[in-house]
Amino acid sequence: MTHAPRPGRLLAVVLPLLLAVCLSACSVTNDGVRDESGVATEDDDSADVLDMRVGDCYDEPDSTAEEVESLPARPCAGPHDYEVYASVDVPESDDYPGDDAVEEQARTECLESFESFVGISSDQSELDFTYLTPTAASWPQGDREITCLVYADDAVTGSLEGSRR
Repeated sequence: MTHAPRPGRLLAVVLPLLLAVCLSACSVTNDGVRDESGVATEDDDSADVLDMRVGDCYDEPDSTAEEVESLPARPCAGPHDYEVYASVDVPESDDYPGDDAVEEQARTECLESFESFVGISSDQSELDFTYLTPTAASWPQGDREITCLVYADDAVTGSLEGSRR
């Protein structure tokens, strides 16, 4: 997956400095640190990038490697860098549609979902967004998910949902 300005998953992540990070399939699951409602209750420094859910929060990965398998998940009640605010699927096909097509869908879908989550439009917000997308390498493994992440310049505490920031 490709992510614009920050972390990623079985995908490529474009950090705020537009660095690309590709995340590969993971074996660690985030389910052991969630309560009955699915909310993360404790830090998990090796959360499976494929287990990301809307409302989950994460920190920037420490690794600068091209391939990573996990992200540092954080309860949203504490300080964190990113919050998942939307998840959409790339249309199913046998062939990877290409980086440009996936990036365009990610930009469009994440921009369209931003206002309903944050409460104001992206162009009026002090917050920014990025995304994780499938890559040519993750596509054959069944990765079709675009994950939209909202973030501020500095770490935030609490959810950004409805923050109107």
